[in-house]
Amino acid sequence: MIARFLKLELKQYFRSSYWKKGIILKIIMSFFIIWILALLLIIGVNSYFTLKKLYPKQDPLQTVNSFLIFIILGDLIFRYLMQKLPVVNIKPLLLLPIKKDILIHYILGRSMLSVFNFLLLFFYVPFAIVLIHERYDFISVLGWLIAMLFIIQTTNFLNFLINKNSKVFIIAKMKSTRCFYKKYIF
Repeated sequence: MIARFLKLELKQYFRSSYWKKGIILKIIMSFFIIWILALLLIIGVNSYFTLKKLYPKQDPLQTVNSFLIFIILGDLIFRYLMQKLPVVNIKPLLLLPIKKDILIHYILGRSMLSVFNFLLLFFYVPFAIVLIHERYDFISVLGWLIAMLFIIQTTNFLNFLINKNSKVFIIAKMKSTRCFYKKYIF
């Protein structure tokens, strides 16, 4: 069934009217993604040694873990702005006698193979390799890397939920309005 879905998506991609029009944009986006991957790879390799120089009394792994919430929030914002979710592609398939669970699992599985899920791996994997090279416990580093994989996938699915409804912006607007009223009116 998955092979059939992939075959249909490939046909849809090459038969679309905007395929030839969007080639230049896709090439530019590909160069942009390659540039980001190269930067993350360089940062991943050099971050251990940079953190060791900047904070000689702290463990670089603990320093990275202390900045992890900011990395996750940055990844979530980047995904929200850049990642195109594949929800629209199931509309033609809803008319066929296919269970909706199979379609949903296919869409979620396909989103797990998104480029955005591999972006942060170009930071985490080189950092983990440097940690192993610097005599950290292999099992501990492997556990940390698997935890980072789960965090990346959680961010992926959280992006689905955030894109699904716009209540996130209403809450943010209400909080900023309250701050404005407290600061300037009262």
